[in-house]
Amino acid sequence: MESKKTKLNRQGIEVKNLFLYSTIIIGAFAPFFHIFFLRENDIEINNYGFTYLSTLLYALGFPITLTCVGTLCRFVSFNIIAQFKRPFLVASHLFTATGVFFITWTIYASKEDMNMTYYYLILLTITVVTTAFLSYLNNSINQTTKELKAVVKSLLQFTIHVKKTYIQPKDKKNYELTLFDHLERPLNECNQ
Repeated sequence: MESKKTKLNRQGIEVKNLFLYSTIIIGAFAPFFHIFFLRENDIEINNYGFTYLSTLLYALGFPITLTCVGTLCRFVSFNIIAQFKRPFLVASHLFTATGVFFITWTIYASKEDMNMTYYYLILLTITVVTTAFLSYLNNSINQTTKELKAVVKSLLQFTIHVKKTYIQPKDKKNYELTLFDHLERPLNECNQ
C-alpha cells in the first residue's frame, strides 16, 4: 500500500503531465487538422476571408504550434536550473508572440480601406497585449500551484501533529484552544 504522500505526489504529476501532453499533442498535430476536412468532408464557412474550413485550419496550424511551443518553453523555464531559465523565458515570449501575431493576422483579415501602418500597429498591439496576458496567466497559475502545495504540506503536517499528540483528559480544553496555533503558524509561513 502506498503512502498518502506518494499518492499526492503522483496525482500532482498526472495533472502536470495531462497539461503538458495535451499541449504537445495539440502543438504537434495542429498543422495537420485541415486534413480531416479535405475534399468531400470540407465545410464551406466564408468567414475570416476563407471559403473552406480546411484552408482556415491550414493557415492556423503552424501559428498554433508556435504558441504551444511558447507555452512549453514557459513551463520549462519555471522548472529548470537558474542558468537556463532566462533563455527559455525569452524563447517563450518570442514563440508565443510570433504564434499570436500570425493567429491574429489570419483571423483579422487585411482591410483594403485601412492604412497598412495602422493595420500592422493594431496587429502588434493585439499581439503584445495577448502575449502579456498569457504570461500573466501562466505566472498566476505557477504561483497558485506553489501556494496550494505549501498549504497541502502545512495541512499534512498539522494532521500528523494532531495524530501523534496524546492529550490527558484534564488538558483537553487547553489543548483545543492552542490547537489552531499549530495550524496558523505554517499557513502564515506559506503566505510570506
